[in-house]
Amino acid sequence: MEIYKKCLWIGSIFLLGCWGCKKKEEPVHTPETKPPVVEVGTRKLIPVQLGTGKSKVILNYTLQLAIQKITNEDGRAIVITYDQTGKPIELERFKNEEPVSGTSYELDEKGRVITGTTYKIKGSSYMQTGIYELDYNKENQVIKISYFDINNRKIAEQEKSYNHTGSLTIEKGITSSSNYDYDLKTGLFKQISYLWLLQLEKENNLFPSGMNLFLSGVNNIQLCNNLLSPNMQQSFSYIFNKDGYPETINATIDGVKSAVKVTYQEIK
Repeated sequence: MEIYKKCLWIGSIFLLGCWGCKKKEEPVHTPETKPPVVEVGTRKLIPVQLGTGKSKVILNYTLQLAIQKITNEDGRAIVITYDQTGKPIELERFKNEEPVSGTSYELDEKGRVITGTTYKIKGSSYMQTGIYELDYNKENQVIKISYFDINNRKIAEQEKSYNHTGSLTIEKGITSSSNYDYDLKTGLFKQISYLWLLQLEKENNLFPSGMNLFLSGVNNIQLCNNLLSPNMQQSFSYIFNKDGYPETINATIDGVKSAVKVTYQEIK
């Protein structure tokens, strides 16, 4: 009997020891720590103001996101009129709310601008100043502009080339020849249509120092190199916002440096 009790006591000690060992071997569970989620900007933005003070430029758009009006603080402005299908039919320039010049557009059956008739305005009188005709490639990009005087005599011609993203890279004419380089970031005017028309009309003089910002469609212009006039160069660098759009434009134009802030509006 004593032997039985002794064996029972030893067996109990052994079992308690095993249970204690197993308990110590159980892993300690700690709360799972998930890495922080970094939100990448996915908003679609359109620029509504460039610059401040006397150099401020305000931009207004149609519901189809085509530029409708650009107003410079110095009193200059352009207004573009579109037809019911959203195609441009008229561009007018104003000074202190008075019309001074413009271009009337003729469209082909595809809705493309094929002719621009330019004119000046003095009081209530309109005077035609010339005509230009546009040729397109299969991607519907303008590859040639032919200029004519009021007597329909050809006075100039310009050819255009583009890169694989659709950005203008080369312009060649009788009196000018330019190359353009771009970054790979989201363009300032990426969401805007008919930007090329404003570049063609040379409306960049509305921007501070005549910055060629209408070239910043798909990507942002970095260098405008005038091959026939090396002193007339423009170079750009950018600071981007969290959505990947330029929020500060740093420009060097004819050796003069300047910076322009951009204000955006989100589109849904």
